[in-house]
Amino acid sequence: MEEKIKDLNQRFDEMMEFLVEYMVTKEDSLGFATKEDLKSFATKDDLTQVRDDLMQEIRTVRNELDRLKQDFARLERRIGEDLDVYAEDIIDLKKRIKILEHQVREMHAV
Repeated sequence: MEEKIKDLNQRFDEMMEFLVEYMVTKEDSLGFATKEDLKSFATKDDLTQVRDDLMQEIRTVRNELDRLKQDFARLERRIGEDLDVYAEDIIDLKKRIKILEHQVREMHAV
């Protein structure tokens, strides 16, 4: 998930660098572009929409990452609890085996 966030951030940075480098403002374009040419340029609203879409995608990935972290923490706690129970069972079984071994030795001694 963090890899996705890094990838999205990198793509966003690359896109913004490209736009800053090649973007033409309305004032820049007045000397060489016609009104028809201006219709094909990205507007501030277009760029704002792209940014908003990317930010929403990043928020979605971050939310998913947070959910996965919570799931992992719950799983880690559960495994820890299970291991504690297993350890108690093993200790109890060892005690019972020791008692049985002692009883078998006494039976053989008689």
